[in-house]
Amino acid sequence: MTVPRERLYTPRFVGVLGTNLLAFTQWFSLQPVIPLIVLQLGGDATMAGIAFAVFALPSITMRPIFGRLIDRVGIRTILLAGTLGIGLLSPLYLAGSLGLLVALRAVHGMAWAAVMTGVASLMARLAPATRRGEAAAIFDLMPGTAQMVMPAVGLLVFHATGMTGMFVVATVLGLAAAVVVGMTAPRDPPRPVNQPGAGTRPSGGLPLLEPTAILPMFLQMLFMSGSPLFVVYPPILAAQNGIPLSDLAIYYPVYGLLLVGSRLFISRRLDTVSRSLLVGGSAVAACVALLLATQATSIGPLLLAGSIFAVGCGISVPVGTAIVIDRCPPARMGSAMGTYTIGFQLASGLGAGVWGIVIDHAGFAVAYAAGAAVQVVLVVVAIVFRAGIERPAHLRGAA
Repeated sequence: MTVPRERLYTPRFVGVLGTNLLAFTQWFSLQPVIPLIVLQLGGDATMAGIAFAVFALPSITMRPIFGRLIDRVGIRTILLAGTLGIGLLSPLYLAGSLGLLVALRAVHGMAWAAVMTGVASLMARLAPATRRGEAAAIFDLMPGTAQMVMPAVGLLVFHATGMTGMFVVATVLGLAAAVVVGMTAPRDPPRPVNQPGAGTRPSGGLPLLEPTAILPMFLQMLFMSGSPLFVVYPPILAAQNGIPLSDLAIYYPVYGLLLVGSRLFISRRLDTVSRSLLVGGSAVAACVALLLATQATSIGPLLLAGSIFAVGCGISVPVGTAIVIDRCPPARMGSAMGTYTIGFQLASGLGAGVWGIVIDHAGFAVAYAAGAAVQVVLVVVAIVFRAGIERPAHLRGAA
């Protein structure tokens, strides 16, 4: 029997999409600029990596804590605090000190953890059971949309106005996200104590990390480990190889367009296609991209490699999100999203720190080759843990 399609695009779900879009618009406008600011203040690629790693550490450690708080006190408060945080912290970067920048990155990472845990948990709560894959794909389309234009915008704003204009933009975007949360995020209803399933509060004895989210967290950590090489370090690659920054203003929109396009293509197929096949296929695409990037001493090879990686990323991320929603008990969704999104921060933050050290000591080609080896590991994991990746049997007819 065919299950009727439930309504997905409610005003509240659209509000979740808007919050996610604005938060990542700020994120991607700053991402390529932070390394340039570090260089401007006297640092190098290693110091740029440290700036991302320092951001990642509190973001990683705080996500499970925010997840438990969400399950206990509700989503709206945590999400509102996080969006206000990323907005109000931005002007402080204008102090122009490398030490202060590193310190601010740590506090910013904490606020970012609240945003990412909160917005993902709210999306999961609002996603209809029959359209979870589609909801995850559209939700994860927002970062791709931001990535399509904002790195180039960030570089252009930084080139035209320096740090002042860039952090004014970052402040406005963060506060705009807070306004959207205030207008659209539902207040958490009282939860009955003894009702099974979605209504129960988690007990204090539950682990900080949600067990059902650990496998998808690991999958995303492995896949996204290659992401900093395509979104953080191209400005430094360009500086080393004499590639004009104007070429990167083309690179980032193409990367983002393919990310968006692949997520649009996969959105209505996520609930019907084998998820282990999608995870493994994305890893193969990433591996090919990283091997091609070992020859990226000009914009052409870099653009080709980045384009292939973007397609794989466009598929891999919503698959992981959908796996979490399917597997996690609704009452622990905050903890699940807090656990799951650690994988992204380990890859983009600590991963960026590791790649900065590798680039400084061994060069970009070695970093790209090592990134490709990680994707081979992901293919093996997808094969070994196939049963834990596929949709549960009771949901396979519900698309």
